[in-house]
Amino acid sequence: MRTYIKTGVTTGLLLIGCVSITAFAADSPMEPGLWSMQISGTTRVSSPAISTPMQRTTLICVKAHQTPQKVFIPAGSSHCTSSHQVLPDGKTQWTFHCQAPGATVIQKGWFHTGAHHLDSQWTVTDHIHAAAHYTAITNMQIRGTRLSGHCGDVK
Repeated sequence: MRTYIKTGVTTGLLLIGCVSITAFAADSPMEPGLWSMQISGTTRVSSPAISTPMQRTTLICVKAHQTPQKVFIPAGSSHCTSSHQVLPDGKTQWTFHCQAPGATVIQKGWFHTGAHHLDSQWTVTDHIHAAAHYTAITNMQIRGTRLSGHCGDVK
């Protein structure tokens, strides 16, 4: 169970970065405003073998002139590199490689956006090198819908 908690923290940081920082407006047609993001997926830990489903809905405020990578790299993650390419089907594919004390995190995925929707799919692989050596793989889907042009109290 301790392994799951550590994995949940690492993956949780990436998920927080994924849905709590303002999104894609500079490089996509997403309209600024209040968005609902439905996140679902599964986290699998190598040792001990644990599989945990996740499902939640988060509200975010999309602001104008934000770069897409700000959504997927948590604030303060200065030890990350990224690359991306636009695919023929209109999706943008990203790869992030992050080094943290005792861990390496690799995120690979894509997003496809419109003025009022977002579809995204990600695989996050945590390789933990600290005292407990294990790998955690999270596969998740994110479906976003624009709710309003005003964010209210959501930052």
